Amino acid sequence: MIEMLRDPIWRFIGAFVAFMAILISAAVELIRLQHKDFFFRVNSITPVLLIAEEMREKLAVQLDEKSLQSLYRIVVQFMNLGNVPIRSTIPR
Repeated sequence: MIEMLRDPIWRFIGAFVAFMAILISAAVELIRLQHKDFFFRVNSITPVLLIAEEMREKLAVQLDEKSLQSLYRIVVQFMNLGNVPIRSTIPR
């Protein structure tokens, strides 16, 4: 059995199988590492307009003919934590 493994053809087959295993594992790892990871965080919520309950009859603020009770400024941060760009699907 040992003498058969010393044959040059078996050495070549062993080296070829080892080389292919390394290539396949490297390719699988590269594919696995490519991912998109979209993340968002609300940085701040600041009231711009707050109408007290007792003032709602005397004061009216409207936007597009809808009455507003309060108005806030919200700052949101969007991030791509992955290593692949996230492309926009909105046609330009």
